[in-house]
Amino acid sequence: GDLLLVTSFDRHLYVFDRNSGEKLWDYAVEGAIIGGVTLYDGVAYFGSADHHVYAVSLDTQDMAWASPFATGERVWGAPAVDAERVYIGSMDHVVYALDRQTGAEVWRKDVGCSVPGSVTLADGKLLVGGVDKRLRALDAASGAELWRTEELEGWIWGEALAHNGAVYFGSLGGRVYGLNLADGTSLWVPVEVQGAVRAGPVLQGEQIIVGTDAGYLYSINAANGVVDTLSDQITGGVLSQPAVQDDAIYVGSAAGNVYAVDTTLRNPIVWAYPPSQK
Repeated sequence: GDLLLVTSFDRHLYVFDRNSGEKLWDYAVEGAIIGGVTLYDGVAYFGSADHHVYAVSLDTQDMAWASPFATGERVWGAPAVDAERVYIGSMDHVVYALDRQTGAEVWRKDVGCSVPGSVTLADGKLLVGGVDKRLRALDAASGAELWRTEELEGWIWGEALAHNGAVYFGSLGGRVYGLNLADGTSLWVPVEVQGAVRAGPVLQGEQIIVGTDAGYLYSINAANGVVDTLSDQITGGVLSQPAVQDDAIYVGSAAGNVYAVDTTLRNPIVWAYPPSQK
């Protein structure tokens, strides 16, 4: 609606008026909120480095559950949420499914490694990346493991993207993968990119858009893995997901810059902030 929700390392969820920028209220927790926030039915769900998962009502500005849910370690990623459950991974090697209304644990699955990133829910499967350099698919109803990849070139930190029966993700080892969602088999040979892929990819039409910490944006054909470099090197590197609107891609950098990229142009960077960065 008219609200903008922002999570922060300073241990707050902030709620702003989207049109004016006025801060309306904030909600403080005990640890940094490293991942994003997932909004569902008027409730903001997020995890914190204080080892807890929160559900904050936008109406009451207070917890929607009786108390936060305690995990065994820090939570760095955002949850996936559906009508019944909240799914989230933790650095304690566990993926949790919680009752969305009460925050009570429904199931837990020890995946054998820390889960630093956000999880993805698609077609009854929960896609989970880990520091063991694997992507797993869990059954969302029970937590049972359906398939896992072999060990890849680096941590799987950014969340996976599911689209048309496929799943796409990158690794800190500088690779981007396309797999069949049903069984985890490869769609194409992994694409090598320059730099670690810290954030999950996004979709632009039938192209997968990926940024790297070396400062490059790539467009990868979802069907065959053919890759194209979209822009000159971006100062500071890309650590978060780009935003896509039609032909435009908007991306922030670790140096504090923001770029607008138009994939149809010969010189694709349309503008940059500050302007001297273009």
